[in-house]
Amino acid sequence: MKIEGFQNNSYNDQINRLKVDQNKTKQVRQQENSKALDVSLSAKTQEIRKNSQSEAGLDPERVASLKQAIKDGSYKVSAESIASKMMADFDTKKGN
Repeated sequence: MKIEGFQNNSYNDQINRLKVDQNKTKQVRQQENSKALDVSLSAKTQEIRKNSQSEAGLDPERVASLKQAIKDGSYKVSAESIASKMMADFDTKKGN
């Protein structure tokens, strides 16, 4: 006996609903991802931020020049200088 044209409509309906739900979920995610946050600092906040950096001993120009030197490969590290400064700091903390 040959069976032709057998279709399980409830199964097909479930699959179609799942596909629709997946597409809706994908669209919602894309919309959420496309929303951008626009954050801006007030002039006072920017001033406070700048002052706190300078009080912390950060020199923005020095930081920028170091970043550029690292980026272009011209920044050289002296192992001897670092070691001697570490030992001097250790001796200071030790009390010698």
